[in-house]
Amino acid sequence: MRVRAVDRLGEALLLFLVLLGGAGAFALLSGNPLFRLVGLRGAASPYGASLPGDGLLFTRSVAALLIGLGLLALGALLFPNRADRVLSSFLRLWEGLEERKPMLLLFLVALAFGVYGGSFRIGYYADDFVWRIEAGRSAAEIRHIFSLSVSHFFKPLTHLLHLVQFRFFSDPHPAHLCGLLLHGVNAFLLSLVVSALSRRKGLALLSALLFCVYSVSNRSVMWLSGSEITLGATFYLLTLQGFLGFLERSDRFSLASALLFCLLGLLTKEAVITVVPTLILIALFRKRERLGITALLFGSLGLLYLALEFLIQSGGFLVTQGLYGFRPFLLLENLCLYLFVSLVPQGHKLLAALPPLRLLVFLAVPAVTLFALGKGGKLTRFFLLWELLLLTPFLPFNLPVQPRYLYLPALAFCPLLALLLLHCRERLLAGVKRGRALFAIVLVALVAGNALIVQVAAVRMAKESRQVQQYLRSLRADPERAAEVRRGLLPPDSPLTADHLRAALEIEDDQ
Repeated sequence: MRVRAVDRLGEALLLFLVLLGGAGAFALLSGNPLFRLVGLRGAASPYGASLPGDGLLFTRSVAALLIGLGLLALGALLFPNRADRVLSSFLRLWEGLEERKPMLLLFLVALAFGVYGGSFRIGYYADDFVWRIEAGRSAAEIRHIFSLSVSHFFKPLTHLLHLVQFRFFSDPHPAHLCGLLLHGVNAFLLSLVVSALSRRKGLALLSALLFCVYSVSNRSVMWLSGSEITLGATFYLLTLQGFLGFLERSDRFSLASALLFCLLGLLTKEAVITVVPTLILIALFRKRERLGITALLFGSLGLLYLALEFLIQSGGFLVTQGLYGFRPFLLLENLCLYLFVSLVPQGHKLLAALPPLRLLVFLAVPAVTLFALGKGGKLTRFFLLWELLLLTPFLPFNLPVQPRYLYLPALAFCPLLALLLLHCRERLLAGVKRGRALFAIVLVALVAGNALIVQVAAVRMAKESRQVQQYLRSLRADPERAAEVRRGLLPPDSPLTADHLRAALEIEDDQ
């Protein structure tokens, strides 16, 4: 009797998805933005300030996703045998990817291009203008890549990367190409790391799949100035891969490669410093007899880097400018907000639209985190602690929540989410008649939903960059206003900050 009730529940869930597909078709045909239906008139879009067409673009994307899921659920209900055959074919392909690493790499790179391909429509804006100026100075004098002219951080490899991207190519397309390649490679490296940590190839592949389509930190992949984060993540993962090889085989080459990649990562992005406590955490969980040498070698390297950063004023700059604060409530508040935004795409906009939701987040996130640490398995505790370590550099910021900071934390969050999904499949859907179909639809919803969010974000970013270019053309056509900007006056209608606008005009003057 209980089995029959569970089967009925599975069919009811599929039927509910079919009804959602019908609702999506109605929303698509009606042509009205969803915000009018749910009462969020104050927010024209969940992607920030209003741009023309934002509401309809979001509505069409959600409607298309609901229609697709509804059709899949309808097929699973009407043609269960064919649905099982299709699922079996996909499972065989899945297992083939697990065994063939070159095919997995090609698949993930192709998936990255498919999801983030809209970034090729995005031009220069914001920090891109500053980095183009820095690239020009580095081209004139190569020693400039060791300067502290941007963000008061010592990151020469980032300077070198932008020198190649902005001076050797006349348009942003090669830089976007580099960003997408790095993201696909990072997803592949994450699969290798998770496989070595967990000994579960299915978990590793699902983690890589979720990371590849992860939409929360989409600006890190699509924004040209965000390439320092993707490159830093590459060195971060190569460090973990080399260290895991050292733990497995105890060979000096793996240890030396881990130290080298750790140093390269620190010279690319300051947040890569979290790799040091991560390595100590891995040694604690995997091989405690290696804890001493890990703390000595990598801890010394991390301390030397922190001392260098302090000496070159980055620490003083962050504190004196009020960007950093070490108040306990601020740290806890940012931890709750960042964990919530990690799980909910555009969650920071949702919190702004619904202020009472913040209280619920502050109550629920610590409770769930403590429960997972206390009751979760060894892997769950490890990935959760890894996630907390990766979030640490961003918790003291006295700034609004920035989802683009979550690219590095996603390295731990996506395996944690994959572990949760597999646990639900094994515990909740294993005995359901159409459990496999439901699990497959959930995966499709996650992948397609994130892909649609990325595409909408790409359209919006392309609009923003076009607006910037149009504004710069109008400014160049008015020499008096351009002269005022050069003297330090920021026009009230400027889409850029004063520093970015002056850098953009300086680029035009050089050309």
